[in-house]
Amino acid sequence: MEWPWIVSTHAKATWAGIILLSLVFFVVIFLSFFHWNALRPALGRVITAKTGRSASIDGDLKVHLWSWNPTAEVNGLRLKNPKWADKDLMFGAKRITISVSVGRLLRGQIVLPQVDILEPTVNLERDAQGRASWELGTVAGTPNHDTTPAKLPTIRRLTIEGGKVYVADAMRKLTFSGSLVAAEESGKQDASAFKIRCSGSLNAKPFRLEANGGPLLDLEPDKPYTFAAHLTASDINLESHITVHKPFDLSAVDVKFIVSGDDLADVFYLTGLALPNTPRYRLAATMQLRGTKFRMQDLKGNVGS
Repeated sequence: MEWPWIVSTHAKATWAGIILLSLVFFVVIFLSFFHWNALRPALGRVITAKTGRSASIDGDLKVHLWSWNPTAEVNGLRLKNPKWADKDLMFGAKRITISVSVGRLLRGQIVLPQVDILEPTVNLERDAQGRASWELGTVAGTPNHDTTPAKLPTIRRLTIEGGKVYVADAMRKLTFSGSLVAAEESGKQDASAFKIRCSGSLNAKPFRLEANGGPLLDLEPDKPYTFAAHLTASDINLESHITVHKPFDLSAVDVKFIVSGDDLADVFYLTGLALPNTPRYRLAATMQLRGTKFRMQDLKGNVGS
């Protein structure tokens, strides 16, 4: 004997399952054939509202959802500088490709398996009043005095091709113009597998930055990552080993460095620290950054002959 209410419940469950599967099917079909370029104006408005910089996407917007690492490709992203800046463009890139690990998201972690940036242009400016184009959130770039270090997601592959960087800082009386590239040598597992190169001129004098680190492929959000950086700017020479304890949360960083040059006061252009004029110097120390505070340890060296 079959009870009528049991038959009715089974029928309702069957129909509910059919309706749910149909909805999933139609969502999959819709997203598979969705014209993502239709979202470009809305996405531009969202970026503008969040950054205070007029934003637009002039090329195609492509999204590949059906993967454990869904990918978005943005072509022709442009963000404008505030109106007072000399250069109209603050940031632009021919193509940006970013993928996100769904498995890590389910564990509460943001891990980007791929970040590829093709031909980025970065123009950063600060005027004598202290307004800076990198001060996001306001249209004019008014200082918000937020010194909280950035907390960037873990990136397992970073490629930058054909980058151009320009910085003009009226407060520090500093100008920089140069190129930027980043890449990882496939299959290499040593401490120089990942490389960043930046070269150009700082106040009309030669500038070069070389950073080498281990492969990013096995990077974990809770495993420290160490890389070496060598910077030369005119007569300043800086060798450093940098450890980011939770890549790439910049609120917990240790830096061991050796810096030398003709005059300690020139370090102001790189750090913003007002130091006295000195004869030739060589200093070594360990710096610990925790949140908005830093501590210097084991400072030693010599000033003068």
